Amino acid sequence: MANPHHRKKRKHFTPPPHVRRETKGGAASIMAIFGGIIGLAIFYFAIQASLVWLVVGVVMMSLIGYMIGKWMDSTALKKK
Repeated sequence: MANPHHRKKRKHFTPPPHVRRETKGGAASIMAIFGGIIGLAIFYFAIQASLVWLVVGVVMMSLIGYMIGKWMDSTALKKK
């Protein structure tokens, strides 16, 4: 007959606390896309579909969104 009380206990794996988990994505790319969409909408209605200014607005708002996303990523890493 089996003796279950002689059996070794199973240990669950827990990652060491000093290992930092990296996120796959980040706020920078999401905010750049979101800023580009917002820039497209703003400059389309403000300039009445002038293609040059529309492209300038999308690029400008994408860069601003990217910078905001980088700032969000850096503050999230500081809090950990």
